[in-house]
Amino acid sequence: ERGPTTAPPRSVSEAVDRIKLDYEGPEGPYFLTGKMDAGCYDVDCEFADPFVSFNGRERFESNLANLAGGFITESSVRPLSSSLEGMSYRTKLLVKLRLALPWSPVLAWPWGVEHVLEERDDGTVVVTRHLESWDVSA
Repeated sequence: ERGPTTAPPRSVSEAVDRIKLDYEGPEGPYFLTGKMDAGCYDVDCEFADPFVSFNGRERFESNLANLAGGFITESSVRPLSSSLEGMSYRTKLLVKLRLALPWSPVLAWPWGVEHVLEERDDGTVVVTRHLESWDVSA
């Protein structure tokens, strides 16, 4: 089950498996559905992209809900790669979106996320940094 009531993962392997489901699960990618496995993320997790950085899982969930609220009218997502290196899980996807604006723009780009994991004293493993990268040129 995805959502804020899920318990944190108990291992790196479980954390990676659950994060993968947020991208490739049957409901679709979390950034299109607005639904993520919040239990994988620390309450004070840093969320950053090339334009902004902030801390707080609740704010990120609120931002996701806004995106999933009809701003995107069509989408396709294709996984390109994923890897686990130490306590860092990286994903890269090819994302294509049509936006609900009068001129109906289509955006497409390779999008990556580094999920920095931390093992806690209680045996749980959570994402403490969610760092997005966009392969775009001006």
